[in-house]
Amino acid sequence: MKHMNLLKRLGAILLCAALMLTLSAIAVSADDADSDVKDVSDTGDVSSEPVITIGADDTSDDGDAASEPVVTIGTDDTSDVEAATEATVLVTIADASGKLVLAMEAVTVTDIDADGALTINDALYCAHETYYDGGAAAGYASAMSDYGLSLAKLWGTENGGSYGYYVNDVAAWGLADPIADNDRVNAFVYTDLTAWSDTYCYFDIVTMDAKAGDTLTLTLSAAGYDADWNPVTLPVAGATITLNGEKTDAVTDENGKATVTLSGEGTLILSAVSDTQTLVPPVCLVTLPAAEKTVGSDTAASPDTGDAGTFTGIVMLGALCVAGIALAGKRRDK
Repeated sequence: MKHMNLLKRLGAILLCAALMLTLSAIAVSADDADSDVKDVSDTGDVSSEPVITIGADDTSDDGDAASEPVVTIGTDDTSDVEAATEATVLVTIADASGKLVLAMEAVTVTDIDADGALTINDALYCAHETYYDGGAAAGYASAMSDYGLSLAKLWGTENGGSYGYYVNDVAAWGLADPIADNDRVNAFVYTDLTAWSDTYCYFDIVTMDAKAGDTLTLTLSAAGYDADWNPVTLPVAGATITLNGEKTDAVTDENGKATVTLSGEGTLILSAVSDTQTLVPPVCLVTLPAAEKTVGSDTAASPDTGDAGTFTGIVMLGALCVAGIALAGKRRDK
C-alpha cells in the first residue's frame, strides 16, 4: 500500500511538471507569433490609391469661353520620382600600389553634381565621402577634359589622369555614364605608368554563400581588345588565388580556372595575383556562416525554444528535486 501511495505521488508530481512544460512551450510559441506580426500601417508601402479627377481644363482668368471637361485617371504615387534620385551600388577600388582598398562595398549614391542623373562620378564621389579618411574633398576629384568629365584624383592619388573604371565588368566611356541600383562600379589607379600594362580582370562568380570546407571553382578572365580594337575576353592563366590577402595553393590553368578550398567564417575576399602580369585585383565575396557553438556550452540556447530551454530545464530540475524529497520522506516513514 505504501508503494502504491508513493507511485501515486510521483505520478502527480510528474504530471504537474509536464503541465508546466506544456504551458511554457505555449507561451514561447505565442511570443514568437506576436513578434512575427508586422505593422505596415506607418511604412508607406501600401499601394497607392487610384485618383480620379473630373473637372474643367480652364486656368484662364477669362470665364467667357466654355471649359472642356477633363477626366484624369491615375495613381497618387511619386515613389518612382524619389527612387530615381538615389541608388545603392557596390564599389571596388584599387589604389596606386595595386591594393584593394574597397572590395564591393555598398554605397548609397545621390546626384551630387545636380546634373539630373546618377553617374559613375556620383558613385565614386559618394564612395570616397563614405570610406576615405577626410571624405571626397580629400581623396577624390573630377574635371572636364578633352574627353569629357574625367578623373583627376582617385583614393588620394593624382597622376595626370591614369585611371580606369568599369561598370559590371564593362569598360565605361566616361564618368558621366549612368549607373543604376545594384550595379558594380570598379575603379583603379594605374600602377604601370610606362607601359600601361595594368590588366583589368574579373571572376565569373562575384558573390556566393558557402560553408567552411567547401571547394569553389572560379574562372578568371581579362578584358582586352583584338587587332581591330574590338573588346574581347581572354582567360588569365598562371594567376594565384588569394584569400583575404593571403596566397592559396590554387593557380589558374590555361582556361583561367582554379579551385580553392574555403576556410574560416564571415566574409571572405577572394582575389588573384600574378608573377607575369600586372593584374587589377578581381573580387569574389564569399560568405561563410559563423562556427556553431558546441552542445553543452553555457551560452548555447535550446535549438527549438531558444531561451525557453533554460526555463524548462529549471522546471525539470525542480520536479526531480521534489520527487527525491518525497522518496526520502517515504523511506524515513518505513
